[in-house]
Amino acid sequence: MRPAVAVPDQREAVAIQPRAEDRRERGAVGQDTPAARLPGLHLADRGEQLQPQAAARSAARERGGVAPTDDRAAYFTTSLDNFALTGAVTDGFLAVGVGASGYTGSDGSNKPCEVDDNAINPTKLSEWKDTSRTALHWVTQNKADGYGRDHLSRCGVATSVKNSTGNWVTVMQTGIRIDSASYLSGPVGQAVFDRVVPVMTYSRTNPNNGDVGKHIYTAQTNPGATDPKVPGKAIPGSIASKKTLSRLYEEWDAAAKAQRAKNESAKNTACAPIRPNPSTGLDCDEYPFGSTWEGAGRGDKNFSVKYMNASQNRSAGALLGNWYSNDRILHRDRFYVTIL
Repeated sequence: MRPAVAVPDQREAVAIQPRAEDRRERGAVGQDTPAARLPGLHLADRGEQLQPQAAARSAARERGGVAPTDDRAAYFTTSLDNFALTGAVTDGFLAVGVGASGYTGSDGSNKPCEVDDNAINPTKLSEWKDTSRTALHWVTQNKADGYGRDHLSRCGVATSVKNSTGNWVTVMQTGIRIDSASYLSGPVGQAVFDRVVPVMTYSRTNPNNGDVGKHIYTAQTNPGATDPKVPGKAIPGSIASKKTLSRLYEEWDAAAKAQRAKNESAKNTACAPIRPNPSTGLDCDEYPFGSTWEGAGRGDKNFSVKYMNASQNRSAGALLGNWYSNDRILHRDRFYVTIL
């Protein structure tokens, strides 16, 4: 569902993967299905949910994905493994279910997402154990049921199992956010796991934009060595800093456009005294990015500028723009930047 690396949001009282457009005020997400022991079946390896695009490991192994079109649908494919059978066990039916909740918060609200599943579910225990059988569930919500300019739908998603005589046991919980943001390139109606803080990654050894990676690495790890020279400068954006960046989409409104202009003006002011001579073929790179609310125009002087090869700088900018779209980074979405 999400192609990039992501990290848990340590500011939220949830165990796994917080991510949302505005986490200062949020409604609760998730579904709490009553848990009860399945007679004859011990869920041996609950584990913790891993990052998106990796197998989410518990007694159920689940993968998330998105539909190839703009139909605002996410799918969950679940298989069962690590069975530990106790007592007298019959080859009865075992079902996998997915439930979805809605969202209510200061930014808006939406009703619960709809869930559809494939017809093979439930099936016998022996078939879950001895075949590659999976349960497929689609979690969807119409654009008209989303809220705000981006038609957001936030839904908690819970995966549960039960046999013919037991109660539902929840084995995994997560959340998704569906959007129809018009300013992201590619498909419009897409979904991401919304309980993570996404991470943009650059490499210092990339031949196309490694100079930008080196600049950001220095800004994050040794800000005192960067320009402008400011005592006690603390530049945000790294995971270690626990201070995220937040996307600034300048066409959102007048305030966003004004802040983007402030970022550009403050960057240019800081670049002027360090401009090399000659400077042909060079750009002045800034970090945090001009497309964030934490850019140079914020006024706290916690930023860095550095002249570098123009093609390197522009390659890095294109990479960031593509990541915004591919990872569904909306206006004011928070994220980290990590350097390899």
